[in-house]
Amino acid sequence: TSIPYGYVGLVARATYDYKHRYMIDANMGYNGSENFAEGKRFGFFPSVSAAWRISQESFMEPTSDWLSNLKLRASWGKLGNNSIGNYEWQALYGSGYNYAFNSNKSNGLAMTTFSNYALEWEETAITNIGLDFGVLNNRLNGTIEVYDKKTDGILYRPTLPESLNQFTSPLQNLAGVNNKGLEIRHLLLGFRKLYL
Repeated sequence: TSIPYGYVGLVARATYDYKHRYMIDANMGYNGSENFAEGKRFGFFPSVSAAWRISQESFMEPTSDWLSNLKLRASWGKLGNNSIGNYEWQALYGSGYNYAFNSNKSNGLAMTTFSNYALEWEETAITNIGLDFGVLNNRLNGTIEVYDKKTDGILYRPTLPESLNQFTSPLQNLAGVNNKGLEIRHLLLGFRKLYL
């Protein structure tokens, strides 16, 4: 039989576009998962992005015969990860463990996994700043993009010392990782090249 499991999410979005020149998009996610204990089940995951199509400005008219598109954009957003087993925050018990009772060996019930009531969402925040361009009637398109991706509270099950090898360690929010980089892409006459 399957274990009952609950997940709830609320999503909202707002978009503004002025003459395809100035664009703003905002998103909000509020999610709850029974994979975490009470008080840790809900996470707020917003995002916002903005773009400015510079090539549409009047001061760019002298370049209109060769510059087809020039757009500056930026975005920031946060994502949540709850991809773990059901009720990982709770202690688990198993049968078949022997103990002494009235000088006899008897089967019993014992804890096999520790609880972790502090277990919470793993969160990833991503920041992007990019410049898109097109020249010669968009025969040559390109993007220059800088990104920063930071993950906090990575869900990880550590190794316990040998003195506790009869137990399974609980999942914990133990680690973090940060990736930064510059990406340059261009498309010329249907051929695409990627440089990292």
